[in-house]
Amino acid sequence: MRSRTLLAGCATITAIVAVTAVVAQTSTATTTNPATSAGTDRPAPAADQAPGSGQMAAPSDAGKPLELANVQESVDYLKRTYLISTAEALRRLELQRISPALAERLKREFPDSYGGMWLDQDHGGVVVIAGTNTKAIGAALADQPDRAHIRVRQVRHSLRQLDAAAHRIAARLRIYSGGPVDVGVNPTTNGVDVLTRGKPSTALAVRIDRATAGETVPARLRPQKIMKTESKLGMIGAGSTTAPPAITAVTARLAAATRTATAPGTVARAAAAGPGTALIAYGNSWCAPLACDPPLRGGVRLDIQRDGNPAPGTPPYSWGGCTNGFNVRGSNGWVYTLTAGHCVLNENHDDAGWTDYSSHNGLQVGIEPGGSSSTRLSVLSDALALDYALMPYDTRGINWSAYWITNRIDWNRVAKFTGCWLDSQSTRPGFTCSYATQWMTGYYDKAAIGLNWVVCFAGTATDNYYWTGSSWAGSTGAPSGWVPGLRCGEVENLPTIGASWLLASVCTAKGDSGGPLFSQVDGKAYGILHDGPPATGNGVCAGPSQEFTYLSEIFKNARTRSGGVTFSVN
Repeated sequence: MRSRTLLAGCATITAIVAVTAVVAQTSTATTTNPATSAGTDRPAPAADQAPGSGQMAAPSDAGKPLELANVQESVDYLKRTYLISTAEALRRLELQRISPALAERLKREFPDSYGGMWLDQDHGGVVVIAGTNTKAIGAALADQPDRAHIRVRQVRHSLRQLDAAAHRIAARLRIYSGGPVDVGVNPTTNGVDVLTRGKPSTALAVRIDRATAGETVPARLRPQKIMKTESKLGMIGAGSTTAPPAITAVTARLAAATRTATAPGTVARAAAAGPGTALIAYGNSWCAPLACDPPLRGGVRLDIQRDGNPAPGTPPYSWGGCTNGFNVRGSNGWVYTLTAGHCVLNENHDDAGWTDYSSHNGLQVGIEPGGSSSTRLSVLSDALALDYALMPYDTRGINWSAYWITNRIDWNRVAKFTGCWLDSQSTRPGFTCSYATQWMTGYYDKAAIGLNWVVCFAGTATDNYYWTGSSWAGSTGAPSGWVPGLRCGEVENLPTIGASWLLASVCTAKGDSGGPLFSQVDGKAYGILHDGPPATGNGVCAGPSQEFTYLSEIFKNARTRSGGVTFSVN
């Protein structure tokens, strides 16, 4: 059994950088993107199955036991890490599944005595509930199905008291995003953590002492080790204006592609008339990390063409390989792909108006249009702990949202690739994997994500088959032998009052940027990959924690920048 250190929060531990913000500005390429045109002529989806793999069912109903096939990789992680049986791993995941509703219930019923809860994997896979009135809380747990593995711990302070103390201390310290100090509640110690990036200066230590003086709630200084990270953007510069060709054979271009997208309803129906057979020769169905049939899923490759260098719009262009996070719907009727902001916002990006494009398997996907940085839906800021690009689907020629998303049943999926191998003999070069679908049912606010919950991540980093601008060759920068696919781990920190990344113990490599972090237990989305310690081998990282941008914080920021548009993944 491994020993693990509980992190009660994490201040942003990398250097503060200037905010480069983005929100999709209307243009001739995007004004016709609203996905309002599904109509009744929805084509039947392709069978969601790849050679040698099974189809994953939708997440189990809350009242039914978890099905092993739906959570196999989470089970494997727990078995490997804690040397437990399959049955024990399933039991622990069942506890995780009931935890969000149980926490909300206890906060509602015992607001003055409930002290928080967490999952303790190191000591038997138990839920620990802190409270100032353990008798009353314990009695309320009698109806829980796994009551024997729920512990109630006596503490002095309620969660409400801890939260109030944390906010008082934060106010005295004048916490700001990206500052040298942050504050967070730590229910495991029934106190407040004051976090600093490295050892605090003498002056800062004095400020912290003054800010915490007189508090009855214990406050502990926790200097955070500055993490050595590497960008998870796979990028090889190139010198070509040609988009990546389809890995699979392109047999025809849809006749309707010549029509302009001035009438979204009409164009969407025309575009979706039969792309599964008219556009790409997948056979009956095919889904691999670099080439997957519609609908576009999270966890598949996005190839992104960026600005020219030295001047925007002129060769040579740079190409980057990132991973699609989640499909997102806006209350404005638009649909978007979500990936990391640094996939489009980088040294070759021109904020004055140049548009970046993404593609998958040689087919158009999304755009990151030029325009004002204050009104665009892409942000890269360590100070705000935000790294995202909400890219509306491209409408050049046809409304590509119709092909990829709007006319597809069960559109919001994450691709679960396992057992990937390099298939050099295949007519579809690249990696072939066992494949199944993970449906997304929603997302958690960052405050609701529990410590030590099991999470999974899907990425497309490879040590070969990367678009270099002229051919499929080279590497995204991943270590030799690295294969794409699903990897699972645990949530390793709790949110803070200031900006913070979500930390998770999954291993990632260059090319995984923007990939989705989610739970197999309930199909909830958590965030997308920002950065982390470098990978040194297949599935081996130099450090335990990778940094993710909370999905709830992305949607809050995007709502502000878009003038009130709300976003969802279900």
